[in-house]
Amino acid sequence: MVTGNNSITTRGEFIDDALEQLDASEGILSIFQSEDGLSFSVAHRTSGQILLITDYKLDNRPDAGVELLQQFNEPFSEYRLGWDCKKWTWVPQELFDLKELGTLSETLLGTVQTTYTEVPDINAVLIHENVPPVLERIQEALESSTLLPHPAAEAISLTKHWKVRPGEHVYLHITTNSLNLLAVSNGKLQLHNTYETKSAEDQLYFVLYAYEQLKFNTDEVPLKVTGNILENDALWKSYKKYIRNVEWMENIGSIHSSYSIPQRQLHLFAPLIQLHVCG
Repeated sequence: MVTGNNSITTRGEFIDDALEQLDASEGILSIFQSEDGLSFSVAHRTSGQILLITDYKLDNRPDAGVELLQQFNEPFSEYRLGWDCKKWTWVPQELFDLKELGTLSETLLGTVQTTYTEVPDINAVLIHENVPPVLERIQEALESSTLLPHPAAEAISLTKHWKVRPGEHVYLHITTNSLNLLAVSNGKLQLHNTYETKSAEDQLYFVLYAYEQLKFNTDEVPLKVTGNILENDALWKSYKKYIRNVEWMENIGSIHSSYSIPQRQLHLFAPLIQLHVCG
């Protein structure tokens, strides 16, 4: 796709034929901004079926996202926007004082360029980086939307999913240079962090350290995985060497793949898909 003298490159596109018959009022559009790109997903509001996933590499213009949004001719019932935060931290709701936001941010994150999102679902407040300009422009262009940084959407969707599934759970989302790790026990968030990684050894270390720190039994508590990993590749096998059950993360809520959109894409674009269950 070319816009003026600036290019927006399509990196991936999966469209189910059922999208053509979808009444926009029955669709939910989720938009997620990563470091250099923007991805879109449409889900059927009632069935939860994913009908579209597209991923674009953006140029550096704040209005690039609005241009992509204009490809959708009719308004959807809901819009959910999210982005990949590099600096963030949780604070218990009862300990959060807005007057101390600057001090907390500087102490915990090393910057005062932050804002916050209250998450009543887990009785906590997420302090995080400011909203990226691309998403700010998109939000301004929409009549209404839900805006959630990725750690908030991840925590909301997974604690909701596991709230009705007693026991201990560990979730891992892998990207090229980092991993997101989240642990829940009986519906309550126990650990949530992002780790920068430079090697497969780093990716293994942080997971095993989390199990040890939480005193989770590696023979009993499965590791649920999404992201940039293939079943039975070297990294998968290294996890299997120490953790008995390494499995793909199951679908959350009513979300599920469609004929033209394989389950693999839901795993790769998990941060985008998680937005669909955060209404």
